[in-house]
Amino acid sequence: APRSPASASASASASASAKLDLRVPRITEMYSAEQIQQLLARIPRDIEEVEVEGSRGPIPQSTPNVWRGAFAPVWAVLNPTQAWRIFMPLPPDQTRAADEPFDATSGGYLEPAALPSELRR
Repeated sequence: APRSPASASASASASASAKLDLRVPRITEMYSAEQIQQLLARIPRDIEEVEVEGSRGPIPQSTPNVWRGAFAPVWAVLNPTQAWRIFMPLPPDQTRAADEPFDATSGGYLEPAALPSELRR
């Protein structure tokens, strides 16, 4: 029998007020003990190592090169959907491709603007 609009709206409001449980169920609720034992029996027990074959090459750059400094607003106007990137640091795919990693012990420190008062004479 077709539902009336009043009953359809009542059932929709009742389902909207019920909370949706998105937690992962326990495996014992999903499978019986026999099914779990069958699945575990298929796994080989003598696995010592896993070898993954692949090639290491240049990492493809998936994010655009954002213009820095005074040209950043111009880039933002030309790329309005990516404009938020002018406020963010370099993305991971661009920092991985950097020539040299950052090294705080490299000695590239700035000289102090003035000597401490104890050392002035």
